[in-house]
Amino acid sequence: MRMLPFILAALFNNIGTADPVSMDRFSIDLISWPGTSLQAGTDGALAVVLDIEDHWHLQAGEGTPEAKPDAIPTELEITAPEGWTIGKPVWPTAADFKIGEGLFAQEASGYEGRVLVVFPTSISADAAGASSIGVRIAWQACDDQVCEMPGEDSINFDVEVLARDAPLVPLPNPDSGMIREALASSTLASSGTPATIENSSADASTSSKEDSLDTLRDLKWWLSGGLVVLAMGWMVVRTFAFATSKITQLVVLLGGGVVSWGALAFVLATTSDPHAAFVKYEPEAFQSERNQGKTVLVKFTADWCANCQVNERIMLASEAVLSALSQDDVVAMKVDFSAENPEGDALKDELGGGGIPLIGVWPSSSATPITLRGPIAPDASDVLAALRGETTEANEGETFDFLGLRFSVASDATFLILLLAFAAGFLMNFTPCVLPVIPLKVLSLQAHAKSSPAKALRLGLVFSLGILALYGVLGILMAGVGGLFERLDWGEQFEKWWLSGLLGLIVGGMGIGMVGVFEIRLPAALTVFNPTSETAGGSFFMGVFTAVLSTPCTGPLLGATVAWTATQPPVLAFLTLLVMGAGMAFPYLLLTAKPNWLSALPRSGPGSVLLKQVMGMLLVAVAIWFLGNAGAGLLPAA
Repeated sequence: MRMLPFILAALFNNIGTADPVSMDRFSIDLISWPGTSLQAGTDGALAVVLDIEDHWHLQAGEGTPEAKPDAIPTELEITAPEGWTIGKPVWPTAADFKIGEGLFAQEASGYEGRVLVVFPTSISADAAGASSIGVRIAWQACDDQVCEMPGEDSINFDVEVLARDAPLVPLPNPDSGMIREALASSTLASSGTPATIENSSADASTSSKEDSLDTLRDLKWWLSGGLVVLAMGWMVVRTFAFATSKITQLVVLLGGGVVSWGALAFVLATTSDPHAAFVKYEPEAFQSERNQGKTVLVKFTADWCANCQVNERIMLASEAVLSALSQDDVVAMKVDFSAENPEGDALKDELGGGGIPLIGVWPSSSATPITLRGPIAPDASDVLAALRGETTEANEGETFDFLGLRFSVASDATFLILLLAFAAGFLMNFTPCVLPVIPLKVLSLQAHAKSSPAKALRLGLVFSLGILALYGVLGILMAGVGGLFERLDWGEQFEKWWLSGLLGLIVGGMGIGMVGVFEIRLPAALTVFNPTSETAGGSFFMGVFTAVLSTPCTGPLLGATVAWTATQPPVLAFLTLLVMGAGMAFPYLLLTAKPNWLSALPRSGPGSVLLKQVMGMLLVAVAIWFLGNAGAGLLPAA
């Protein structure tokens, strides 16, 4: 624990003493920030580093929100020579602890471990040369049993300030992570500290990663959207080549045009930088804004969550919401789960966990956050109400959405939850996530319906078992059965770059194998991904694969149902997911039980071949999307 001040003293030996100064229960040092020498005529900061002994605390800083009325606060004061301007101290957030036990226990708040207290500093142009900086500290140290007598002391630090025209001397910046950890706790960003005193290397790294994420996001969506438009164009061209019916041609032309327009509109909306109204969530900045009495809105999003993008668009389209977010006492933040985000997970857990879309609002008038799960209202009225601190049926945490309808249910509404889960699973077959693979299975069932109804039934059952197996596994993971492992939030699997990458390769291989009906000879290895396998193993794989593809599209159908299951006993959580899988498998079981229904579908021929080609191209578009998510997860952490 005592290691950092010695490192800091070595790195910044132009300002502090050779070693930190030891006090009772802690040591103290003075450093400059950022990691360059002090220069006349510039703004910067001085930071007092306190390294506190294990099991001991210093009481919360004077004037901070955490300071207890009956406690002796920690005071810090810096005195500097003429030509220096020293701002008020920026304290980190104090931690709660108890002094004593049982009936005599007292609640306290203080600092432990390594603490950095930052003073915004301005140095005049004529203040170059050697100077002496005085630091006065008054404190009381407490452990979990007693508080010692208060203390007070003053220390002088000799510093050297370079002339205004002298070149800055960069100081070593080892990538130990220790300094960044200490600097991060100072919450400068929300304290009025001059913007010139940022941790430039960390900010540059963060900015670089965000730029890379934005570029990768845009490239992924444009490639996927372009391939969708290409698939629709190919469908129209080929239909006009072999179809003689004008009605068929017109329907295909209109359908292809609508899908192409929708794809391009979505890509344009997604890549037009809608995030300008939201700043990246950082725990220190979040806590600082809350300490200042501001209302904070945090939206939990991910590039793989299309419903999150829709929620964001609805909010940004509402003038009332934009007006509310532009107020000085309102801050909008975002938590991005496009890649793993432990800090975001911790905040989401404070709201009860669960999947996304999710919006949390911490009103200035209340210590209790308001939670919005699933799709928001089309006019964003629930978001506006939450920003005003109004708790409505839509945001009091006991509601969820199903196809735009809001239901308020008690925690024992098991039958309704299971019924809606079954319906959601059934309708999942008609979402963009699953639709590309459905015609392939129907054509396969049709091929066996007349020649071998028994085989069609057997393959349909195996396919359905594949769907049930995948949802059963997800149910087990979400239930965290027996406490053997941590519960999995819905959609959390797509934060794993390796899973998104693997799915991208499998989906891409399947798509290329399907497009292989063109007169292009593809490598034989790719044919193993052709999903028209007539074996039981192939049907089971197709069932599992279809269920995997469905998971990103659950938001508009389930809303917060999955989040609700996370609060229920493991058996109910497992059962809800299993019933959802049963709903998804139901139409295939129905078709295999009624094979004569399949005879009404179009026979094999040019139309079937074209359908397979188009679906293959759409699967390749989906693969690009998965691989883009994997690429985002592989980017180095900021």
